[in-house]
Amino acid sequence: MPNLKVIVNSSFIFILLSFLLNSCSESTSPPPPVDKPIEAALAIADTGLVELSLNLKLQNAVFPLAYSLSRNKMADTTRGDTLIYSGTLTTSDTLFYDSNLKPQTEYSYRLLLNDSLGIKRDTFDFTLSTMDTTSHDFSWQVFEFGGEPGTGSSYLNDVAIINPDDIWAVGSITLRDSVGELQSYNAVHWDGEKWELKRIEVIYRGNPSFAPLNGVFAFDSDNVWFSSGLPYKPLGNNKWQLYHLWDMGVLDDEDRGVNKIWGTSSSNLYVVGGNGTIVHYNGNSWQKLESGTDVNLTDVWGTPDGSVIWACGLDRNTNTTDLIEIKNNSVQIKYRNHALGGDGLPDTLSGSLRSGAYVSPRHLFIQSHKRLYYQNRIFNNYQSLPQGHVFPTLNRMAAQKLNDVILCGYGAYIYYYNGSHITTHEFPGSDNSLVSVDYKGNTVCSVGWSGNKAFIVLGSN
Repeated sequence: MPNLKVIVNSSFIFILLSFLLNSCSESTSPPPPVDKPIEAALAIADTGLVELSLNLKLQNAVFPLAYSLSRNKMADTTRGDTLIYSGTLTTSDTLFYDSNLKPQTEYSYRLLLNDSLGIKRDTFDFTLSTMDTTSHDFSWQVFEFGGEPGTGSSYLNDVAIINPDDIWAVGSITLRDSVGELQSYNAVHWDGEKWELKRIEVIYRGNPSFAPLNGVFAFDSDNVWFSSGLPYKPLGNNKWQLYHLWDMGVLDDEDRGVNKIWGTSSSNLYVVGGNGTIVHYNGNSWQKLESGTDVNLTDVWGTPDGSVIWACGLDRNTNTTDLIEIKNNSVQIKYRNHALGGDGLPDTLSGSLRSGAYVSPRHLFIQSHKRLYYQNRIFNNYQSLPQGHVFPTLNRMAAQKLNDVILCGYGAYIYYYNGSHITTHEFPGSDNSLVSVDYKGNTVCSVGWSGNKAFIVLGSN
């Protein structure tokens, strides 16, 4: 068999390989990208009575994007949009804040997007609503104790509601018994039908002792704390343990008694009082917190989880008021003012600060002697509610929701804010004053004095 030689031209091989490679490349190349439409969602991150925190989320967007966000009330028949934000978006998740709205109102929001060349891309419409108002229809009962000739002055300093059939009020009440002897009490308890005078006694240096009480705070029926300037811990069976914080070495000569109480549990409790005194109890021991202030702290409150605690108060001698924030037992003065008189300002904290309340981690109320201030914690702005409203002199407040707030003050006034306006309930008298209030469920209880008598106003909504 003859030998065969196969001669292959190198040029032919190159052409063949190039053809095969190009064929493979063309067959496996991805299709050109499809320009997906932008998807937008505008949701309520947090709702208020007269404000909305809005969370804008975008999908399939190429940034940067020029935008404008406008608002229109749904009841309007013609679209007269109000521009509230405009600028450039650089992220798919953006938070906006819209204020000066009306309660229980639907609003239409329109989002316009333009690309980097200024070409209009998309228009989106959303409908969102503010919070409703609440009822201000209360019925009231008034109770008085003491004040008989020769018995001195009776008064109440603080009150705590556990439920409508379990309420404690504390102070000092003196009466004459059936044979004319003076009998003193430092508390009164409501069982749903009647008030019963009580003596909250403790053992001090081996002897029974009871003193006028300045503060009360209740976790439940079996866990009610009191303070006479010193804290009383409940032991059960109507017994309390006195913690003499000076004898224990917790406080020194420059400190003053602790009067107001707040906590998340009996192992996470704060007591505050004169000269900026703040003490924390962890269930086993007491720790003094350096406050950096010497004002008389008149109230303490915090978030439900106890992550942030606030206290406020004033010192008329130095004409100073302070607002204090406590985090991880570290204290910081967040606000200080030396102008305590006048009506205060409508859009920033002012006047003498006396009380406050949390209704959610994002919503904080601060009460001065003349105004109710509200802060959205996301944006840190303050405004007085109702807008621009000035009260007669206020003492204390309690709140359950943004649209469910009770305040009390001198002249025996109780004020209810329903998210839109104030309703005033007056209990007249020449020398009446309500100095503390609690509000739980449908029950309100405010205490103080009427002349020489201890004075209680009990209300239901």
